[in-house]
Amino acid sequence: MTIRHVTIVASPYARHGAGLHVAQDAAGLLKAQNVAVDIIVGEDMADAADLVGKAARGDTDVLAIAGGDGTIRLAVEASIGSGKPLAVIPAGSGNDFARNLHIPLDTAEAVQVILDGHRRPVDLGRVSFPDGRTALFATVAATGFDAAVTARAIDMRRPRGQSRYTIAALFELIALRS
Repeated sequence: MTIRHVTIVASPYARHGAGLHVAQDAAGLLKAQNVAVDIIVGEDMADAADLVGKAARGDTDVLAIAGGDGTIRLAVEASIGSGKPLAVIPAGSGNDFARNLHIPLDTAEAVQVILDGHRRPVDLGRVSFPDGRTALFATVAATGFDAAVTARAIDMRRPRGQSRYTIAALFELIALRS
């Protein structure tokens, strides 16, 4: 499949603001290969989900997510059933989804994966909440302690990278009450 048009879903919140810069860098690399690019950024999560849903049902060839695991989850939920392939340009603080699928963390290498047309199916899970809501997940459904660790790690400015999760886990262990 020839890629002619890519819509990049950019998260301005991923990795403390890096998501939008990663999206712009990726757009430049794609345009250099004569690929038309649109970048969409929602004003909030509901607006982002609406924009992603519309793009997934539009004329784009690929939806590329420049963000982290939360942005990927939003895009999966908003585009489900559209038949459009989702690509990942890692821009989060943890990038668990990208790491588990061996997607390069380097922007240029991730863009090359898109240009090369690499595709693979991914299993999704759906969790149902007591209030009737449901949500899709692609790698991990986290609740309780692991969710608290993730929330703490996201709020930390330092250190960068994966080590912040280890430190966040230690702080959560110290604060843990039986």
